[in-house]
Amino acid sequence: MTILLAQSEKITNWLTPVWTLTVGISIGFLIVLVLWLLFLVLGKIKGLNGLLGSKAGTVAALLVSVAVFCLLFFGFSWPRGFWEQGDLKPPEWVRHLILMALFYGGGSLLIGFGTIASISRSRYSEVVAAPKDGLLFWTSIVCLVCVVFAGVGILLYSQDGFGRLLFVDKPEKLINSLVQIPTTGEKRATFKVDYPTPPGGQKITDVSFDGKSMRWLQVKSDQPIEVASIPLADNITRQQYLDLPASTDEYRRYDKRPTDTRFADEPIDGLYFNNRGDGEATITVRWMVQPEYPQAGLMIWAGCSVVAFYLLFLFIMTTFPKVYAIAQSTFKTEVSQPVFLILLLLGSAFVVASIYIPYNTFGEDIKMYKDSALTLIRVLGIFLAVWAASKSLAEEIEGRTALTVLSKPVSRRQFIIGKYVGIGMTIALLFIVVGLLFYVCTGYKPVYDSSESTVRDFAWETCHLEAVSTLPGMILAYLEAMVFAAISVVISTRLGILANFMICFSIYILGHLTPLIVQSAEVAESFEGVVVFGQLISIIFPVLDHFDINAAITGGVTVPTVYLGWAAVYCALYGLIALLLALVLFEDRDLA
Repeated sequence: MTILLAQSEKITNWLTPVWTLTVGISIGFLIVLVLWLLFLVLGKIKGLNGLLGSKAGTVAALLVSVAVFCLLFFGFSWPRGFWEQGDLKPPEWVRHLILMALFYGGGSLLIGFGTIASISRSRYSEVVAAPKDGLLFWTSIVCLVCVVFAGVGILLYSQDGFGRLLFVDKPEKLINSLVQIPTTGEKRATFKVDYPTPPGGQKITDVSFDGKSMRWLQVKSDQPIEVASIPLADNITRQQYLDLPASTDEYRRYDKRPTDTRFADEPIDGLYFNNRGDGEATITVRWMVQPEYPQAGLMIWAGCSVVAFYLLFLFIMTTFPKVYAIAQSTFKTEVSQPVFLILLLLGSAFVVASIYIPYNTFGEDIKMYKDSALTLIRVLGIFLAVWAASKSLAEEIEGRTALTVLSKPVSRRQFIIGKYVGIGMTIALLFIVVGLLFYVCTGYKPVYDSSESTVRDFAWETCHLEAVSTLPGMILAYLEAMVFAAISVVISTRLGILANFMICFSIYILGHLTPLIVQSAEVAESFEGVVVFGQLISIIFPVLDHFDINAAITGGVTVPTVYLGWAAVYCALYGLIALLLALVLFEDRDLA
């Protein structure tokens, strides 16, 4: 209790990453509130609220979609220098382009047509009542808690913690770094330097940056050159410039270090180049500029995730009202079940209690903590998916409840999709609560371990790095749970809960062994049965190893955003195929 009764550096080291995340969530939630109020105002304007289903409404939705796509493209891709990275190989470039089209284009269409549907007269009452019920209500509660925490952190910092407690260290610098992010990233410039070079070197203003924010510099030239941020006079010392040989195939990299004087911590409006070759030099320079605290980038990702979540939810609610009604009913039913509460408490208790478990790993306890907690959360999510599908679908079919629902103007297709969306909403609530708690506890783990080891002094960036590394694992665990939700929906159209669990357990084992089975089949080419079985497994069962990156997370390896994007595409395609199969099996099912 001493650490809670007096201001301590350990508190700020632990809670600064938490505050960073809550600020991002708060920004996203405030944007959602503004959009919600905007929809309410537009829904009162005659003419606009009658566009749903008309040709004018379709044109307006397409125009909004194009505007949003341009905003997303220039807001996220162009400043990051995506189109200037000429070193991308064609297959890699195509993969990036496909992902951008899927997420930017798909998201733009959702926003465009969702906006027209949200401001229509027929959906106005649903939009007004959206934050008061279902998953949006619980998500809004979580967001409000984050808003309060972020506000309290700023208040305490302004008052120096009242001498008792300080949540965040230097929040103004984190906010300034957030503002700098749109102008940072990897830059690139190609130019020519004359031969002979003028005295002092030829100044290239295309290469300009803030020396304090520059992280590394890469240069490729077909002539030997000298590079400096000041004129290359005769009295310049060796520690003030770079002497680079000719290299047309690979870049020569320079990483800025705190003690290095080649590039001062001040704005640099251009670099000086001296051509030491025997002809005109063609030079390509790439450099990375980051804000003072790159960790502020988490605020943007958190804010965008909150906005995307609400907009997707609003799109489903206004565009597919019958599917949404079934999903809401499924969500309320499953959340009220004791099993959901047990899983929620079990996951939360394990995440908290595991902090204090000694793993005897000689200073690497946090790796074991993250691995065991992620594994448990994944298993809980899959268990909830199978249980919810069995209870809400199989038992409703056996108990004739589904017949009552389908006697209304609801098709079997809407019934199946609504059940799947409702199960996904239930799993999402579990992951939101336990995932945020896991993030907070992972940030605290280095603080706790420091009291048990010789490491006493460390920066808050250490806690931030450990906490953020868990987010990709949580996203992939949710995607894996959604795959099993789709599989369980297929099984539930014909079989009961016991058979559902047995089949899903078998698929879980085989899904994680698929790469080994395929590899064994390739090795044992002479055994035709092994080859056929390996190919059959790889086609029918999901490759669940795509969603298991615990080794990368515990090893401190950065998970690329592109990997998460393709994992989401794989989940969507497999889930779509499974739901189509479920519709085929359910279409001729006798419910009477």
